Amino acid sequence: MKIKVKKQSVFALGLAAAVFTAFASIVPETLLADGAARYRSTEQEFSTMQIGEDIDYVSREKTEYKMVMSHPGFATSSYAGSCAAIAGSNVLGYFDRYYEELIPNHEAGEYFLSAYLYNYDDKYVREACDELFIDMVGSNVNQGATEKQFKDGMAKYCNSKGRTFSYSSCMSGGSLSLTKVYDAFAIDKPVVLFLRKYNVTQYFEPLETRDHYSYYDSEVSHVMVAFGYTNFFYTLSSGTRWVRMLHVASCNALVDSKGFYVIDRNPAVVDAIAVTIA
Repeated sequence: MKIKVKKQSVFALGLAAAVFTAFASIVPETLLADGAARYRSTEQEFSTMQIGEDIDYVSREKTEYKMVMSHPGFATSSYAGSCAAIAGSNVLGYFDRYYEELIPNHEAGEYFLSAYLYNYDDKYVREACDELFIDMVGSNVNQGATEKQFKDGMAKYCNSKGRTFSYSSCMSGGSLSLTKVYDAFAIDKPVVLFLRKYNVTQYFEPLETRDHYSYYDSEVSHVMVAFGYTNFFYTLSSGTRWVRMLHVASCNALVDSKGFYVIDRNPAVVDAIAVTIA
């Protein structure tokens, strides 16, 4: 296997002056007295790095499942410390396709032939996200949200719209269960990921026997939402390699709002829940 790796800053420092809302970059998690972590976003995480990698292979097997052709990719909020609410807004956006009252005045998406494509966020999505964040944290808007506050806030918001929010665990023995994750996708349930650190990845196919991956790595905690998976099994000139990825709304406008989370790159799933709104 021939690998080329390089690092570069994702953003020039001049961009810092232009960023003033909570675009869901994350500061390190804060542990509460009961051990719960706050998932708190800030507009300044310029330590995120991009790493490029080429994988040259002899053969490649691909397995893939998408809940929808183009899933939501919302990434903005009016509040710092609101990545949990941004993740929640992506869940609301997904189910707004079925229940239009979840995000009033927002058009969820449209069909192109037989494929459903979700729309980008707009002022109505941001208004819903802001309301959801208040439902999660009350007046403590500068402290981020815990997983419990995420769940309670989602339930409160959905109840206010005449709907119910429910979830089930996608963990087994303290680790992410891909079987449970894949089963959730198959029954129309996105999976919310609570992460101690994370990556947002894109991959390209520049040559017939070469794949290129661009990883945006961060060593800080975050919340993302998954809507499908792509797995590659590579046969290399010497050995084999798996690359397993979830299709995610990154909930971070400082990188790609939609991308892939490479599960084995920096595995740090604190919890994962399959969610539904009815």
